[in-house]
Amino acid sequence: MDLLIKKIAVRFKKLGGRALLVGGCVRDILLKIEPRDYDLEVYNLPLRKLKNALKTFGQIKEVGKSFGVLKLIYKGAEIDLSLPRKDSKKGAGHRGFKITTDPGMSFEEALRRRDFTINSILLDPLTKETIDPFGGARDLKNKILRVTDSKKFAEDPLRALRAMQLVGRFDLKIDPRSKKVIQNTVPAIAELSKDRIWQEWHKLFLKAEKPSLGLQAALDLGIIDRFYPQFATLKKTKQNPVWHPEGDVWEHTKMAVNNAAQISRREKLDIERFLVIVLTALCHDLGKGLVTRKINGVWRSLGHSKAGVEPGKKFLNDIGAPRKLHKKIIGLVKMHMKPRGYFMKNALNGEAVKTLARELSKYDLIIQDLALLVEADLKAKGFTTGQSQDLTAIAGRLKKIAQRLNLYKSEPVNIISGRDLLLLGLKPGKLMGEIIDLANALYDRGVPKPKILKTISNGRKNEKDIILTLRGLRKPWVFLTK
Repeated sequence: MDLLIKKIAVRFKKLGGRALLVGGCVRDILLKIEPRDYDLEVYNLPLRKLKNALKTFGQIKEVGKSFGVLKLIYKGAEIDLSLPRKDSKKGAGHRGFKITTDPGMSFEEALRRRDFTINSILLDPLTKETIDPFGGARDLKNKILRVTDSKKFAEDPLRALRAMQLVGRFDLKIDPRSKKVIQNTVPAIAELSKDRIWQEWHKLFLKAEKPSLGLQAALDLGIIDRFYPQFATLKKTKQNPVWHPEGDVWEHTKMAVNNAAQISRREKLDIERFLVIVLTALCHDLGKGLVTRKINGVWRSLGHSKAGVEPGKKFLNDIGAPRKLHKKIIGLVKMHMKPRGYFMKNALNGEAVKTLARELSKYDLIIQDLALLVEADLKAKGFTTGQSQDLTAIAGRLKKIAQRLNLYKSEPVNIISGRDLLLLGLKPGKLMGEIIDLANALYDRGVPKPKILKTISNGRKNEKDIILTLRGLRKPWVFLTK
């Protein structure tokens, strides 16, 4: 990619122009991070000449015809090229701009429209010279997030969310004056499409080593209070210090999210599963803000897993998370306390793991998903080194048993199918699914498949009677040997 960019820069130089890297790719280069995307801003060259010169390098797409943005596609790689421009706010939302391109614009004037100083740096790919009129390199070195131009900043409502994810990704401190500027733009987030909102949350979850830094920034900037108040409530929700010496539910949640990101990287999860684990860690205790009460002098959160479903759904919808993630995340929110429940009763055994696997499969989840979430949750406590409680015992035992049963990374298989039931003379319908679930439960208790089929067959093809019989089994082996 570096060689291609240099070739482009050389071509434009011969034509009297100058192609300079700009934005996030320059920031990443200064941080010694390999950029994933490259943006070139081309000076002193009209759009027509720019397009003609690019044709020899690969396929050209006009992604912003009205404001001079081109995309070069070369051997699967993409480079965005644009002309310097002015943006003037004329209406609501991110499309309410009047855009004027000007190849002869000065560097400082062109950079002034950008959001933060760390993104307002030009880099010459030929000479390695940086053009930095707003001190972005200094701010980057000092880990400061500073608004480039307070008047221009307010023109794009997305920038408050961008501040959130940049703080999270690069461990930045927001300049006090800039903080006030950003806070003033927060209400305008309501103008944004959910697709644009999700882009910023997506970057925070996937790219931040400690997403909690971005979450705290969102709270400090007023984003959470205004748009996601279910999380603001967690700051006020107390916990039993015996189990949660780290403090309130908000502190616990931030720790859990950091753990989830770290664990997901350790396990090398694909993007979808990574997001599921991290987002569930964020949402898993939302119910505590609704049900926490002091009972006999102790803070308790009875039923918080179930109570967290609706606020979790609302948050996922509000940030525009892909629908395919919702079912899995909500399933894990519902189930995150179940392994601990079995463990505390000394009943986290093979039968319990089989039951958990069956229930998880209804949400397209596997035991590994639950085990990783439990690990992230149990490690999110403020216990000091040397205390005796083994915070990984539950997740470790869950994993060990599931691996022995070949259920850690695989969904369980139904012991009977709809076809089996049809051959036994049952009619198609909703009751078939319930019969299959009950048959699975019996099999997981050790009842052989032939005996299960015989029991169903003896039900005289009355589905309701079969269900009642199966439900009433306390010791299935006694019933089946009569």
